[in-house]
Amino acid sequence: MGDELLNRLFQRHFPDPAAARARLEAHLASVALPFDLKAQLREITFPPQPSLPDGLPSVVYYFVPNTRRGSSAGASHG
Repeated sequence: MGDELLNRLFQRHFPDPAAARARLEAHLASVALPFDLKAQLREITFPPQPSLPDGLPSVVYYFVPNTRRGSSAGASHG
C-alpha cells in the first residue's frame, strides 16, 4: 500500500509528482532508517457528504515503531 499511497499523495501535492517521488526515494536511500517508512504509512479517508460528494481529502500519516509515540500508542506524552 505504501507505494500506491505515496503516488496518490504526491499527485495531490506536487506539480511534478514523479520528480518529488524520486527525491524522496533518493533521500530514503541515503539514510539507514531502522524501519520501513512505506510500511508505516497509513491513511484515514472520509465518507462523501451532501455538500462534498468526494468527501474531505484523506489524512496520510506514519508512525515510528517502538517509540511509544503516535496514534498507535494512544496519547502518550512525556
